[in-house]
Amino acid sequence: MGSRRAATIGLAVGTVLGLVLGLVLGLGIPAAAEDPPTTTRPRAAAPAATVVVPGSMPDVLAAAGAAQDLHAMLAGFQAARDAAADALRPLGWTPEVCEPEVPGVPLLGDRPTCPPIVPSVAHWHTINRCEQGGDWHAYGRFGNGLMGGGGLGISDGAWREWGGTEYAPTAAGASPWAQMVVASRGYARYGGSPWGCKG
Repeated sequence: MGSRRAATIGLAVGTVLGLVLGLVLGLGIPAAAEDPPTTTRPRAAAPAATVVVPGSMPDVLAAAGAAQDLHAMLAGFQAARDAAADALRPLGWTPEVCEPEVPGVPLLGDRPTCPPIVPSVAHWHTINRCEQGGDWHAYGRFGNGLMGGGGLGISDGAWREWGGTEYAPTAAGASPWAQMVVASRGYARYGGSPWGCKG
């Protein structure tokens, strides 16, 4: 959807630039035809008028350069959004859920912003390898007697307390992305203390 929107903007900018250049180069737009005479007396035909846009060629070139700069900036924003999305897709994130926030890039605003993953995705991958050996859907009884699992060893009680049921009934049934979002909420409250393994 984002690349279609960027292409539409690029096409609109190119069309406007073409019209401006055509007008400045003297191609002009013919004025409206004169009304037909209301009497039988013949009238002299008026010469066709041409609309000329004031401005010199350097002004037009500066405007064209500004449009190219704008197009490049929009393309850069879209590339940054695409890179953020590409990093989240392998974790089970889908674009319908939320829009990844990218520092310095305006949000499109058609979806909610994704919750932050803190301290980092890399941190949670490290916890996953230590806690569950890379398995994101493990489930069972912990050494302390609590039930839970997933890739980050989140007990069923903590999963509910941290709002995980908006994604799945237990951590084991949620995507790695959702588990990281929920674990980030727990991390924001308690730091790393709920995990035996440290990132």
